[in-house]
Amino acid sequence: MLDQQDIQQIGSLLDKKLEENNEKLVGRIAIEVGSVIEQNVTPMLDDMNERLGRVESQIVTKSFLTDQLGGLREEMVGKMRKQDTKVNSIIDSLEEKAVLDKPAIKSLRAIKVFPPQTSAFS
Repeated sequence: MLDQQDIQQIGSLLDKKLEENNEKLVGRIAIEVGSVIEQNVTPMLDDMNERLGRVESQIVTKSFLTDQLGGLREEMVGKMRKQDTKVNSIIDSLEEKAVLDKPAIKSLRAIKVFPPQTSAFS
């Protein structure tokens, strides 16, 4: 029959074996998890990184957009000034030929997109 000391020795041997098996099992699990990550997660992350790189290369920067909008604004103002000059020329012609009366000419001249340009040196 087993005495107390024998039971303690058996218990310590079992603890030691269980600990060794746990370490081996943890090591195998770590290897398997690493393999799964390498085979499944890493390719997905690589693909996402590549796609993000393409998006970043195509995205518009704030300074580029500001420059483009500034250029567009200048272009639009230039076209509006030309149109305003044409309208003023038509009004002048209508006034010279007395097609419209003075109140009509006055109301047309009151509609100003751009006020007349005056020189800073006048």
